[in-house]
Amino acid sequence: MSLVDRGEGVVFTPKTKESEPLVVGNGHFLIDVDSNKLWISSSSQPGSAPVHQTDYSPIVRLQMPGAHLEARAMMLWYRKGSVLSSRCILMGNSQSSRDCLVVREEFVAHRSRPNVYLQRIHISNPTDHMVSFDVSMESPSFRTTMEKMEDKECVLSSGRVLTEKKDIVLVVVATKRLSTKIQIPAKSEYSENVVSVIHTSEPTEGTKLDETLGKLRELVKKEMVDVLRPNVEELMQEHQQAWVDLFISGKKITDTHTPSSRTVNNTLYYILSTSTAPLLDRSITTEEHEKLEASLNYADHCFSGHATMHAENLWPERLTNVAQILQLVNLWNLTFQKRGCKVLVAAGAHGMMQGMVLSFGGLQFTENHLQFQADPDVLHNSYSLRGIHYNKDLINLAVLQDVEGKPFLHMSVKPQEKPVKLYACEAGCMNEPVELTSELRGHMFPVMVTQPITPLLYISTDLTHLQDLRHTMHVKAILAHEDHMAKQYPGLPFLFWFSVASLITLFHLFLFKLIYNEYCGPGAKPLFRSKLFVDREMLQLNDSVDPESPGAAVLHPADCDDAVALDGASVACCTPLQKLTPFHVHNPTMRAKVKDYFVFRTGTIEQAVNDIRTVALPSQDGEVLSVWLLAEREGTGIRVQWDKRPRASFLNRWNPWSSDIPYATFTEHPMAHADEKVSSICQLENFKTQLVQAVKKAHKEFPIPGRANGVLILERPLLIETYLGIMSLINNEAKLGYSMTRGKIGF
Repeated sequence: MSLVDRGEGVVFTPKTKESEPLVVGNGHFLIDVDSNKLWISSSSQPGSAPVHQTDYSPIVRLQMPGAHLEARAMMLWYRKGSVLSSRCILMGNSQSSRDCLVVREEFVAHRSRPNVYLQRIHISNPTDHMVSFDVSMESPSFRTTMEKMEDKECVLSSGRVLTEKKDIVLVVVATKRLSTKIQIPAKSEYSENVVSVIHTSEPTEGTKLDETLGKLRELVKKEMVDVLRPNVEELMQEHQQAWVDLFISGKKITDTHTPSSRTVNNTLYYILSTSTAPLLDRSITTEEHEKLEASLNYADHCFSGHATMHAENLWPERLTNVAQILQLVNLWNLTFQKRGCKVLVAAGAHGMMQGMVLSFGGLQFTENHLQFQADPDVLHNSYSLRGIHYNKDLINLAVLQDVEGKPFLHMSVKPQEKPVKLYACEAGCMNEPVELTSELRGHMFPVMVTQPITPLLYISTDLTHLQDLRHTMHVKAILAHEDHMAKQYPGLPFLFWFSVASLITLFHLFLFKLIYNEYCGPGAKPLFRSKLFVDREMLQLNDSVDPESPGAAVLHPADCDDAVALDGASVACCTPLQKLTPFHVHNPTMRAKVKDYFVFRTGTIEQAVNDIRTVALPSQDGEVLSVWLLAEREGTGIRVQWDKRPRASFLNRWNPWSSDIPYATFTEHPMAHADEKVSSICQLENFKTQLVQAVKKAHKEFPIPGRANGVLILERPLLIETYLGIMSLINNEAKLGYSMTRGKIGF
């Protein structure tokens, strides 16, 4: 498994869209690797972050003349507190990865030596010829001098920074001198360690600048000699061990409801990189060291308040520059100071790590115990907290879920020095406290919730204290977590379900009314069709009837044994049901056509006529002289389809606002021939002729290479579809013309 997969670092490449600031620091100074800038602190006190940007560029730049291609990747290495850079450089016209010159660099702000900065360089040359690199350091505003320290030549740079209060902070940097050009023979490797010592002054008045600068230069020279004596590998081991000790405490995220592991790791790294570590300072006394350790082991009243795991401003998903990092540091410091964690802020990086772990889960120290006061309503999150300092022991606490999704607490203890007995009990302490041991399997506690809410877990070295707690809480009830959640969220109220049921009932009643009106109400459409023949007991309309004939056909019941009289011929029959005016048929033929007509219920036409009479005014509209039965109207139209696109998708066909339809359909209005002026512009044949000519002309002027240019004309039934209305649910496709599927509304 790679370092990134284990969560020990994050890699950035030029293709990475969201890059985090690549910085290294130790609280005294901070180096922005991307911009090659040095940030310093104006105070050595814990909680003072490097807030002042200088003009000094601490990174040695390596450039290879004649480079053809270059690829680069960088990694923020949490566990080692460093930034790694790897470059692959190809020369000339070479395209093979075998000829790739690999330049690896590691940037380190030493954790236990607060004034030391390291840049480790390793170059591998697999080619068959020598290569050279130009070496440069650019700090134009800093004054530089050459100094010899023992047998090494160093560059001494000095400059100043102006604070917001117009005070001056002096900066002196000593760096190991390098040649301006590095040559690497063929098939060989080159390594170099650039060591720098950075010292800054407190804000100084103008009259004391020279004196302060002289003292700083002497301090830098002295420390530079001390740093150059040991092997660089020893310096790296010191640094890495210091970072490992910091990460004894930490968090493990196993749930998407909490901040991502990358977000947590980035936040921890940035806070630690901008915090001093007085516990690692060799200049403090033994008494001060023990006092700082005691504050870690028992941080009284820290952390008071709710858990911060869902505070997005404290665990930001992304930071883009150093200024945002410094704002985040200030916010964490302010939060700790207001939540009873001042002693942890004074302990520096170790205290900040402890405070962030406590705040994440809602752990709080009191006078006699450590309590876990997470909100029981958010225990669907799964996470673990490790390395919680308590009485020189390290406690691991995890919030987990069983196979049924019920949360429970898991605890384990890692003794550090002299074993000390620890005891724990769940909310309410109704059960006897359990002694915590260093067994690998740990201890499990059920999540109990009291009313009113009290902490979910108590940990103490005093057994009697925990036994007495049950008598001092005065709670009304102690419930299992699932019972608490069921009571907290009993479901939707009765009124809601009654409203839903009422709406469903009303909807079905309305639907039934629509269907009834559609098929059974006044003016309803017929449900069945029937063929009409001459020799059956039904109505026949002969197409030889003269269009000007005023005669009427008489409709008799189907069970009548007599015949039907046409055009005034009298026959004996039962009482007629209704009279129908003959449908005038144009284009007569020799044989009678079989036509489709609707068979209406008794009284349907009379009811329709009566409805018309109620709204028609004889004085204005005239008398109702006759009634026609409208049969099926065969429609004609033109459908223009472009390209060879497939049928429109389901979503486009059912979307009334969709414009992605590959065809357009044109038809004449039924009343187009009523007016000669309108008729001249509504003739489909004229439109068709002009459209074909226009398309042929366009193809001739703008031919499409590799495609057949022309117009394909097909004569076939045009199908139209209806997508709204009750009838469209039964059948939504019919020929152009009269459509049974059309309702009162549709598209």
